[in-house]
Amino acid sequence: MSDDIKIFDQTSSPGPLGFIGLGLPSVILGLQGLGIIEEPLSVISMAIFLGGFAQLFAGLQFRKKGDTFSAVAFTTFALFWFSFAWILIAPFGAAPLSGISSAVYLILWGIYAVVMTAAAVKTGVKSVIATFVFLDLTFILTGLSAAFPALPAGAGAVAAVILGICAMYTGLAMVLESVGLKVAY
Repeated sequence: MSDDIKIFDQTSSPGPLGFIGLGLPSVILGLQGLGIIEEPLSVISMAIFLGGFAQLFAGLQFRKKGDTFSAVAFTTFALFWFSFAWILIAPFGAAPLSGISSAVYLILWGIYAVVMTAAAVKTGVKSVIATFVFLDLTFILTGLSAAFPALPAGAGAVAAVILGICAMYTGLAMVLESVGLKVAY
């Protein structure tokens, strides 16, 4: 007889919350970039409360579960959303971010996202990989259009909408799977 005690984690997965927290603000941001949504308030509120808090909560829960990749991905992208919301709010009391500053900010996040995509590929989950690939494209295309105003800004916005759809699909598929419905993701 073995004296080993095995403990099984029966807490829910924070993954759906994290992916939906990435997806909804990304769609809203992309729609604003395409000119469909004009006012920034919906982007700011989504960035803070879904992109920021939802992903932060998910990341902290993944940390408790010992999942380093998910913990780091969700918490750092939560901090991205908080910082992005601040950039949108700050011009009301400070100088707006310049094109080059925006470009550097976004391209640095893009470099980080590309490295995280390599880790996402190791998960083997197609919708997670697609989410990260479109995350990369969103940061890089948006950063390049900030650096080079002659480039079409809409490409980054379209990538953001697709990113959001991929992330929401992943999160909702996880929810459906948790209640016994099989969804390919």
